[in-house]
Amino acid sequence: MEAASKPGMLRPLRHAQLYGYLIERDGLLFHPGGDRPLCGFYTARRMLKAHWLKKVGSRYELTPEALQQLR
Repeated sequence: MEAASKPGMLRPLRHAQLYGYLIERDGLLFHPGGDRPLCGFYTARRMLKAHWLKKVGSRYELTPEALQQLR
């Protein structure tokens, strides 16, 4: 899966890169301290299945595969 084919994933991935991680509330992903969701439930799940995000405790962090897509 390429980032260009999934443009809805690029914004959350860039925020995860900027802030170091994302947080989940009610199935939506936010940057730390954010009050507007970066993406919805299904996009978040697609990023997990694509191995672009991994859950570490209560945080969602970028994987090496995601970093490759952001270059």
